Amino acid sequence: MFNEAERLGKELGCTFAHTCTFTYQSPEFYKNMGYEVFGVNDEYPDGIKQYFFKKKLK
Repeated sequence: MFNEAERLGKELGCTFAHTCTFTYQSPEFYKNMGYEVFGVNDEYPDGIKQYFFKKKLK
């Protein structure tokens, strides 16, 4: 499903994809899918961080 969204994005002319997630969710999933962190919001309580990811669609 995830790869299908990227494929469709490329087909429609998108040049990159972006998303965000939190430390308690799935940041490693996005890293493993080739996304890179371009921002971090670390102002949440209890050490929670929000990661912003991007990936070029080639």
